[in-house]
Amino acid sequence: MPQITIESDWHLAVSWAEPLDDNMLKAARGAVVETTRETMDRIQREMPVDTGWAQARWGAPEFGGIYIEEENGLTITHGAGIEPFEYIERLNEGSSSQAPAGFIDAAAEAAEIMLEEKINTGVDMMAS
Repeated sequence: MPQITIESDWHLAVSWAEPLDDNMLKAARGAVVETTRETMDRIQREMPVDTGWAQARWGAPEFGGIYIEEENGLTITHGAGIEPFEYIERLNEGSSSQAPAGFIDAAAEAAEIMLEEKINTGVDMMAS
């Protein structure tokens, strides 16, 4: 099932702060939510469109997609959850000339980097 999980390693990034400050926790949650939104927007923007079915469902539970927040908002999983999700997998494998193979994988990799940067920036701002 095509999906991406955006998960904060906030406990590693702010391990020097015991106990974890509420402001840091709030900042980490905000970074996860913001990164998730930006990643979902990117995937929907890059999703090849024929009927718009796949694009509309990505991350939209009301249309059969996946959007699950866990661990107090520090982990968010989004993707396509209903059949035929194999169609979206084929799109990600390059079956359409509208998007390169691996466009979802590239968005997931970029999300990891983006989240790390957002958390590091937030920690640096709070430390100063």
